[in-house]
Amino acid sequence: MLVVDGVLRDGLRVAAQFTELPWVREQFQRKLGLNVWPGTVNLQVDTPTGLAVLARLRLAAGDREAGKTEQAVAAFEAIAKERGLDPLLADYARLQAAMLRLDSANWTDMQNRLNDLVADGNAWRFSARELLGLAAQKAGKTEEARTQFQRLLGDRNTPPSIGERARIMLAMLTEAELANAPAPAPPAPAPAAPVPAPEQKAPAADDKGNAPAKASK
Repeated sequence: MLVVDGVLRDGLRVAAQFTELPWVREQFQRKLGLNVWPGTVNLQVDTPTGLAVLARLRLAAGDREAGKTEQAVAAFEAIAKERGLDPLLADYARLQAAMLRLDSANWTDMQNRLNDLVADGNAWRFSARELLGLAAQKAGKTEEARTQFQRLLGDRNTPPSIGERARIMLAMLTEAELANAPAPAPPAPAPAAPVPAPEQKAPAADDKGNAPAKASK
């Protein structure tokens, strides 16, 4: 649980109109897996350390958005390793670093980054399971990918946007399996029907109606 000490302050009372914008709600769902309440809580934070970490996370996100992937990864990983940091923030930083490594890291590296985050009870488990499923699909581990996506669909607490993407990925995996399945062998040809023997016709009689004479031996 993240604990932030501070004092509640009154605001301008206009935040609801911003947090209800469709693109804002979509960003909350995609990046945090949250369906937020319209509005904000104005908290004057009393913990300078917490503020400093949040500022560093924001700077790392800025590097990510600017395409400075290596700098962003280094920043997120440094935050995650900081001693005494709230586990919620440390896990968030680890998740962000793993997201940035999805295209370059191998399967073992992604497992090491995400195995703790996918555990039941972790605040970031839904995003971590989706990311682990994508990493498995990228590594050609279809069954592992299917397990992670089905795990998301089987959890009623999975955010709707993540669940929908998991459903799409499962459909894609099934479609790929069907496309790569070997074609069924053609049926064996039916046996040929027997050819009837030519009909034997009796010798015709002569003009006088006499039967033809039998050949002598």
